[in-house]
Amino acid sequence: MKLSELIHKAAAAYPDARLFAYWDGQRAVSNPAVGDTLAEFIVRELCDTFDATADTPAQCVEAVRVLRKAMADLQVVLDVFSTSEEHTSSCGKTRRRKTADQLMAAVCALHHELFVEEGGSMSALREYDALLAKLERMGYRPVTTLRFEPINEEDDDETT
Repeated sequence: MKLSELIHKAAAAYPDARLFAYWDGQRAVSNPAVGDTLAEFIVRELCDTFDATADTPAQCVEAVRVLRKAMADLQVVLDVFSTSEEHTSSCGKTRRRKTADQLMAAVCALHHELFVEEGGSMSALREYDALLAKLERMGYRPVTTLRFEPINEEDDDETT
């Protein structure tokens, strides 16, 4: 995969494909007129960590790693503001629940990647464990895991 293909893939998912405002076809560029620093950040991270010698799966794994790291850093900052708002707002429990919901969604995505697709990395596993620990500190724990697998014909003879 070429860097331009990686950027195009990300831009297709980003609102209004604004990532292209920070991409000149070969490298990341500044574009203060657009004012979407998150889009600029994504393009810069993908460009800075791109390895032209890596195969497509490795490039995608690295893109996921750096963007998840950024997401985790942002979550820490959000948590600081959520915590301070809880003390000053009657809506604190609602905000805390929304944060927990977001963390649970991230855990579910990581769980799928790690245990269903069986394609996760060690960093994804560490992030998964860290998110589970954070949820536990917030008063949540996993209750059940649902996993599907194909039924083998020889399984028909067995009693369950």
